[in-house]
Amino acid sequence: MEESISIRGVASYHPTEPAFLNISKQNILIFGLNGSGKSTISNFLYNSPDFEGCSINLEGDFTPFVYNQAFIKDNFVDNSMQKGVFTLSKDNANLEERIIEKSKLRENLISIYRDIKNKISVAEKSQQDAISSTIDEIFKQKQIIEKTALNTFLSGYKRKQNFYNQVKKQQGLANDSIDSLNNEYISLTQFNKTPPTLVVLPTPPQLTREEKDLLYEPIVGSSNSQLKEFIDELKNQNWVRNGKENFLGKTQTRCPFCQQETITNTFRSELEALFDKTYESKIKKLRTLQYIIKILSPAILHPLNQNLQTAQYSTLIYIKQNQSLIY
Repeated sequence: MEESISIRGVASYHPTEPAFLNISKQNILIFGLNGSGKSTISNFLYNSPDFEGCSINLEGDFTPFVYNQAFIKDNFVDNSMQKGVFTLSKDNANLEERIIEKSKLRENLISIYRDIKNKISVAEKSQQDAISSTIDEIFKQKQIIEKTALNTFLSGYKRKQNFYNQVKKQQGLANDSIDSLNNEYISLTQFNKTPPTLVVLPTPPQLTREEKDLLYEPIVGSSNSQLKEFIDELKNQNWVRNGKENFLGKTQTRCPFCQQETITNTFRSELEALFDKTYESKIKKLRTLQYIIKILSPAILHPLNQNLQTAQYSTLIYIKQNQSLIY
């Protein structure tokens, strides 16, 4: 059935023969001269019970929304109270509940945030107090040093914060006491009162994480070889590897150590499995790293040697007698 509006017997329309308006399209535009019946259609849609000879044919339920002169008159001209323009549907009511719920959550989160922020402020103040207390305690040691021959090393670090920053830069722990260091310094300068020259240690090569892991990680043979457990028990992996590389020929069947005919194809296969590609790759990387450090060593040690040559005589003598300090 075609969706349409049927109008008759009203205003300028024929009293008995209905006029049909096709409304099956999504958008319908109605236009015409004054008195041609445009307002009659809107009035019918606005209040259909008043139009007995008219009808609308549409599939399904529908609710027309009309804004025309009749609507203005009923709602604004003849009515002192204005009805709500918007009403809450079930979906809107659920949305309103969610807004209230989220608003409460927001307030709760703000409260939690403020509480955390206050705790952070308290923690930061406690941290600052602890740092200040630490600086004071460390500075007391400076006052002890000032009373010794080591006072000369405090140049530029007489202020509390400067002294603390310098101490903070130090790495590791020393077992020497201030008294032992003072006695050591006095013995170094007993024949020459000139303050010693500062010996600056050169910066060693910067290794990557992979290179550091390579130096720290033991390089062992593969566990796929039947020889692995036996060699681990004897702790002679390097001895076996040196024998394989330097004394065992490709076609040799006699053991280079015991001089017995014990080198079979099976034994060779187990040796190859023990020192597999992964093992050889790590050895190759280690040798490459060794070569690089060897190349860089002169550039690192040369500045150190220059510093030692310009150091005070008494300091040089002491270092030569105590080489363990720098090696």
